[in-house]
Amino acid sequence: MKSLIRQPKLILFLAWVISVGMVVVITTFKSGQSNRFFGIADDQETIVRFTSAVDIANFGFVSGQEVTAGDLIVEVRNPELDAELPVIEEKMQALRFGNRESRASMESEIVQLQADLRAKISELDSQIRNLQSRQSASQNILKRLEGNNTQLGESAVAKEVSGVRVRKQALSAATAARITDIRSRLAASDRPVDAQIAELINRRQEIQRQQQELKVYAKVSGRIGSILFRIGDTIPPYQPVLTIHNSRPTFVKGYIHENVLNNVSLEQTVWVRSSSTFDGENWFTGTVKGLGSRIVEFPGRLKVNPLVQAWGREVVIDLADEHDLLLGEKVTVHLNPPSARFNEFKLMLARVLP
Repeated sequence: MKSLIRQPKLILFLAWVISVGMVVVITTFKSGQSNRFFGIADDQETIVRFTSAVDIANFGFVSGQEVTAGDLIVEVRNPELDAELPVIEEKMQALRFGNRESRASMESEIVQLQADLRAKISELDSQIRNLQSRQSASQNILKRLEGNNTQLGESAVAKEVSGVRVRKQALSAATAARITDIRSRLAASDRPVDAQIAELINRRQEIQRQQQELKVYAKVSGRIGSILFRIGDTIPPYQPVLTIHNSRPTFVKGYIHENVLNNVSLEQTVWVRSSSTFDGENWFTGTVKGLGSRIVEFPGRLKVNPLVQAWGREVVIDLADEHDLLLGEKVTVHLNPPSARFNEFKLMLARVLP
């Protein structure tokens, strides 16, 4: 008997709800305004790729596995870099060895010139001593003789000694000039070799830097997406190897229908909830960070009828850190904060429904 009494009340209430809903829909349609729109929770996917052909050496994780910032996610090898390093080392050794041989030859020439100079100077010094001995002996003999030939004898020997000393100075100067020229060539020979070695060192450092980049580490904590190759495969340049994304969405890409006027502005706070729940407590705040400057087609999931085209404006919303939305989940974006009337409406339904 009690249930029969409640049936008319239920019918009247449902009729009232339907009427109010139709009025709201008609009013919204005519006014062309709406305080909500739909979107998809998403994340900026990171694609790992390499600028040159590489061989897959190892994967640190499998698809769908959680990673922490700093984890090694993939390691590859570059055969060209591996082959170039020994060639560079050989060239550097050849340059250093050739430079050492050249330096040793010129330094040996300097030592030989110095030795020849010492021998010739010793010979000239010996000649000077002999002349001075002859001069001394001649002076002793001439002192016993009368006449003016003593001065003439001294003058002739002195000239000869002076000539030997001039030859000695000229020989020293010529040898010094030759040694200076050799040392100049020795210093000059170092410069091109040093430049070539420096260039090879720079190339070696660049190869080592590139080899460091063959090990890819996770920059942020997240989840491995798709792994597109297997260990041992050779990957062409710029070909995606794997994808990685955050464990949960970081933004929502929403779409406002072109026939609806929606007052959305940059840096505006909005409220987001999953479209699969009607729980008024599961709301998450977000901030509008991007407004599309052109009309684009809606994704198929957001169309009322997948066979009917729908067009509108894109809106990008950054999500707050605290939320439990899933990647790719359909959400509803509200411009106004959740109203307490929603809970009151649920209580009213609970009282009326059997």
